[in-house]
Parts: sequence; C-alpha cells; structure tokens
Amino acid sequence: MARLHPKPAYSRVVSVSLVLASGVPATFVKTPVFGTRLWLLSVRVHKFAAVVDATKDTRFAIFAVSGKVQSVDDAQLGQRILPLMNNSAELEWWMMLDGAQDRQWSMMMFFEGKPMGFAVVGIRGGLGNDLLTVSFEISEG
Repeated sequence: MARLHPKPAYSRVVSVSLVLASGVPATFVKTPVFGTRLWLLSVRVHKFAAVVDATKDTRFAIFAVSGKVQSVDDAQLGQRILPLMNNSAELEWWMMLDGAQDRQWSMMMFFEGKPMGFAVVGIRGGLGNDLLTVSFEISEG
C-alpha cells in the first residue's frame, strides 16, 4: 500500500466560505477542481462567532465531487466525506449550534482517477444568518 500510495511530501490549504440565511433552502459552495491524484489530509470547519444559543444552528455535509457541480443536488451526488449516521443507520448532516467551537478532522483519504474537488452543502436553522468557513488540507500528486 505504501509503495502504491506514498505519503505526500507537501500540502496546502484551500478554504471556502458559505453564507447561510434563515428561511432559505440549502445552498452550496465548491472548491476549485484539483488533479487526478489527491490526498485529503484534514478538514476544519469554522462558524461565525456567536453567543451560545441552542435555538439556532447550522447544518452541513461535505462531499468529494468530480465534474460540473451547479446545484445542491449535483453536490450531494458526490462521495460523502465525514459521514454521520443516526441510530436508524440513515445519513445525517453535521450540526453546529450557535456558539459552538471549530471542528477538525485529521485523515489520509486518497482519491485517484478523475479530477476532484470538494463541495460543502449547508442550511441555517433558527433566526439569523451564519458564515461557515471550511478549510481542506490537501496534497496533490
């Protein structure tokens, strides 16, 4: 495995931001498309700083995507990164209440074959707007 997929020697961070408004359907943002050999090393999700409020939340899901992504439906056809299962074995969206701390996941996820990118789909629950910033540490080659 190590010979076929050697660990990357360098990495870079690519970030996207998604403005979410209450009462608006789910929306998405995508990264640029990268090469055909891509390591995803980590994902960090940052929410706009807010007072703790359990009646307001931001829900999101992250996808590895290839090809044209022009809608939320297109984004959700990609491979789900950080799948979250509920107790009925159904996929859920991650949820961060207002006032929540950043979340970060370290990984060594390898993609090969097609030019890849990432898409973030999100929706706002409760009143008010939010800004979600997602950073991907990647290595190409």
